[in-house]
Amino acid sequence: MNEIPYIEQWIYSKLTGDSALNTAVSGRIYSYVAPEKAACPLVVFSPLSQQGVNGIGGKALYESQYTIKAIGQNMDVSALSAITDRIDAIFKAAGPDTVNTSLHVRSLYQNSVSYTEEQADGVYLHMGAVFRIKIGRAHV
Repeated sequence: MNEIPYIEQWIYSKLTGDSALNTAVSGRIYSYVAPEKAACPLVVFSPLSQQGVNGIGGKALYESQYTIKAIGQNMDVSALSAITDRIDAIFKAAGPDTVNTSLHVRSLYQNSVSYTEEQADGVYLHMGAVFRIKIGRAHV
């Protein structure tokens, strides 16, 4: 079984299910990359690594690391921080939740992400965090 679609569905539903976050980014939440010319601010999540882990009692577990970040164009750090604070509140210790009727998923904060990127149309600030996402057939 490929757990990645379930993890990404869970992340997306957590992000889109938070009304404060959705309002702050006008519903602009994307997996992997934002569409070209997408308005900012927006949220993007993407995987960094995945690995299978054998759990206690032969229960299969799967761990992934995901970057979940807000991106703002020519924005003040404090303005983007309000969005990243919502992301932290959603994911710092989320779960365990049940997906696909039998899979349990949860997240743990790992570290912060913050960098700028210069483009022809301005400076883009990326802020967010890396979260470890665990999914398995037992409570994770």
